[in-house]
Amino acid sequence: MPLAELQQAIRDLVVDGRRDAAEAFVEARWHRRLTQHQHNYEASLVSAVMQRFPATQWLVGSDSVYDAARAFVHASPPAAPCIAEYAAAFPAFLSVWPAVAHVPFLQRFAELDWHL
Repeated sequence: MPLAELQQAIRDLVVDGRRDAAEAFVEARWHRRLTQHQHNYEASLVSAVMQRFPATQWLVGSDSVYDAARAFVHASPPAAPCIAEYAAAFPAFLSVWPAVAHVPFLQRFAELDWHL
């Protein structure tokens, strides 16, 4: 397997949980390590999102924001290496999240929270 394909397969496993391409390469002993990487990837990005939106958590509840952040992390992986720039699109994502979609001004509120 060429290196670029292997890297893509591992990325798909860590980010999306897709094991199809990585299964052929990765032996059973590596699954535990990759699962740890997958957990750390999700936890660090969710933490970054949660830290950027404290007032939004106060407004709609941290449980709702946490659930949306977990989904956002998998739907919108980082496109840049700087974690401080991550989650600029979260306000729009959150505004249509079913648990909080009833708050009409949520997107603008979260955008303000992002800029603070």
